[in-house]
Amino acid sequence: GINAEYGEFPTYACYESVLHFHLNATKIESYKKPTLSGKPRRDRFEATLTGSLLLQGLFKLGEISLLEDGVCGLSEDHLVYLSCDAQSSHAIQAFLTSLTIPANTKHRFIRTAVFISDKLVLSPAGSRIVEAMWAAADNELKTAIAQVGKRMKISDLD
Repeated sequence: GINAEYGEFPTYACYESVLHFHLNATKIESYKKPTLSGKPRRDRFEATLTGSLLLQGLFKLGEISLLEDGVCGLSEDHLVYLSCDAQSSHAIQAFLTSLTIPANTKHRFIRTAVFISDKLVLSPAGSRIVEAMWAAADNELKTAIAQVGKRMKISDLD
């Protein structure tokens, strides 16, 4: 792991930390504050408009070498939060619609996000992400998205 101010981080946390940094562009101090137990706070993102715009620009340019593992390795909870947040959802959408990011990288992201697509469609920002996932998906992933949607109950949409 990497020695950080509040202890050891697993190596995978480096990529997630890069993503946190970009999304928190003007609020990085809130990321550094430890939890009550003294461990580093890595449990949620606090997306800012500046951070989201920065990521959107990087994704449109295809500059994702350090961000790819962070984006594709997000937990389902982080995906729901980022995809349903009005500001950060635009960064996720830019990732999925970028003409410079390879399809296999987008498919890697979609393979994780497909399992939460039923939660995403319940919010305006999240439904935009599902539409972008659909547009970027191959036939196999589209089938998976449709199967998750098929399991939803009509009462979930109210």
